[in-house]
Amino acid sequence: MRYGDWIGTYTGKHFYIIDPRPEEVCIEDIAHALSQICRFNGHSVETYSVAVHCLNVEKYLSQRGYDKLIRLYGLLHDAPEAYIGDITRPLKKCLGGSAIEKIESRIMDTIYAHFKIPKPKDDMVKVVKDADDYVLACEAKRYMINTGEWNLLPTEGYVLAFSGNLTKERAEAFYTYRVLTLLEELNEVKL
Repeated sequence: MRYGDWIGTYTGKHFYIIDPRPEEVCIEDIAHALSQICRFNGHSVETYSVAVHCLNVEKYLSQRGYDKLIRLYGLLHDAPEAYIGDITRPLKKCLGGSAIEKIESRIMDTIYAHFKIPKPKDDMVKVVKDADDYVLACEAKRYMINTGEWNLLPTEGYVLAFSGNLTKERAEAFYTYRVLTLLEELNEVKL
């Protein structure tokens, strides 16, 4: 017996939002959905997808010398959004420790199980969160027009590696490639 209802995915799977299973996860669904979900709830000056954001987080972590596992966590940090959408930070703050965060966490754990990677330790979560915040600041300054009152980190002239003009097809393909490449490289090293 499964709990809740399911969504249909790009590859035709049934993904149960509140009762996810590792066999319902696949990189094709994650990459396809993230490449079509626009950051900033669609209010950016040009389309800028969650997939491109995750590629920028991974690149930022790579440029700072972080290991492959942390970089993979950076790529996957928004993967639950492939199944529940991108919920804006202001809404998440309003909801606090809500059911949404529990669902998102359950989906994230299911994604880790699917890819057979350990759940990150607290220090790893902080590294990815800090990178996410830094990249968000860069993106907001580049893709939003009303950031004067935002509480953004200083970005010291950092230039995003990937821009919004990366087509959704290329973002989907490159996101898939980066995840699979890091997984393959990590499988050569005992986790």
